[in-house]
Amino acid sequence: MLIQQKIGNIKDYPNNTKTIDWLKLQWFESNKRIQRKHTESGLEIAIKFLQENPNLNQGDILYEDEKSIIAIDILPCECIVVAPKNMFEMASVCYEIGNKHLPLFLIKKNY
Repeated sequence: MLIQQKIGNIKDYPNNTKTIDWLKLQWFESNKRIQRKHTESGLEIAIKFLQENPNLNQGDILYEDEKSIIAIDILPCECIVVAPKNMFEMASVCYEIGNKHLPLFLIKKNY
């Protein structure tokens, strides 16, 4: 099955009776434009986003028919949380991470 676009997200989608077949991805696979994977039920999926970065998120729906939905499940992983106390610490952390070309995600919290 060839997937070229997202339909929506499971949290915004009314689903009363349809079975959800999860496509499990590692966090680093969520931005790949072209890949082949298998869903939990064993269905082979080819993802091919040619025009843009797919930026797949938890619960994104890739396919739907009258009985089932194929949705993304981002697998949990270990991470390091950094909470700098001032701008100097922030700059130091950013420099060290950037110098190693490591991926960095910013989570905004409302305190």
